[in-house]
Amino acid sequence: YILIFQNLFSQTLKTYSGSFENGTATYHYYENENSERVYHGSFSYKSDELKITGSFKNNFRDGKWVIIKTKREYIKSLFKPEYPIEEVSSGFYKNGNLEGKWSY
Repeated sequence: YILIFQNLFSQTLKTYSGSFENGTATYHYYENENSERVYHGSFSYKSDELKITGSFKNNFRDGKWVIIKTKREYIKSLFKPEYPIEEVSSGFYKNGNLEGKWSY
């Protein structure tokens, strides 16, 4: 008889939602064998001037990312009240590397 033993490391996804740098974030992660947090899954961040959405795959940015920066300048309109200007950038990552062209 031959016995084979395997050490299986399960990656249970967890969700964090709360303070993050100068704003708040919600993201998914798992802890590796060294109890280090590894980003994996959707990610969103929001502060007074910045919104970021995207996803991670094993700690690398992966897939579509959108970055919205709100400027404190305002445009006046005859029909609407003043409103902030938003700069929107979007593009794709693959395994942590930029892929293709980004739009701005």
